[in-house]
Amino acid sequence: MGFLDWLLGKKTVPKQDAGLTVKDPRITAIGNTEPVCPYCNYKFDKMPLKKKQCPNCKNFIRSRTRPFDNQKILIREDQIDELEMQWAFKNGYSVSQINALKKENLQSAQEYANQIKRNSREYTGISRDNIKKIREIIADYYLEGKKLGETSREIVRLVEDLDIERASLIARTEISDANYRQSLNKYRKIGIEEVEMLVALDDQTCDICRALSGKQFPINDPPKIPVHEGCRCIIIPFIRH
Repeated sequence: MGFLDWLLGKKTVPKQDAGLTVKDPRITAIGNTEPVCPYCNYKFDKMPLKKKQCPNCKNFIRSRTRPFDNQKILIREDQIDELEMQWAFKNGYSVSQINALKKENLQSAQEYANQIKRNSREYTGISRDNIKKIREIIADYYLEGKKLGETSREIVRLVEDLDIERASLIARTEISDANYRQSLNKYRKIGIEEVEMLVALDDQTCDICRALSGKQFPINDPPKIPVHEGCRCIIIPFIRH
């Protein structure tokens, strides 16, 4: 049975019978429970606990927990959606609800991707053409749900004279900028009148950000975030009592 057949097949809701749970047949024993690569069957010394590149076939594998029996498993990247579907079914979502959530998530991701492409921040030592190229990469990877490390490596591969550290810093800054602008839009829509600056306070916090910690601003005259490359500041709603 193909995945589409499985997804659109007869709905079976988990039921209780004499204290035993009857499993939804769409929740299957996906993945490898042994430390074996799901692509090439390479055997690891121990079970990887996070995303890992197979030293044999060079494919990236994912470490997850499956809803079938709560076992730790290794899966291929193309199995992630199927596993998430299974978790959704286990948590009681119907096919129509799952499709609605997927549509909502896609629309949200598209909004963020568009915001990244519209950003106008400049970076020292990087041409506008390369910044545009970087934003296209980040936007595409955002839509695909890729991780920051993958995005940074793709930037290094396509943009000359840029190392992985700077690429990662720029990617984080661009995503922070998009998140900030989307937050402002959402807060305005629900009637928030003021926002508060929330600053990560540690030994890496710059003096400018530290001085802004806890300050409130009108929603129509907000602080400029990110304050600098790699800025970790965010805004939160502020409501006066």
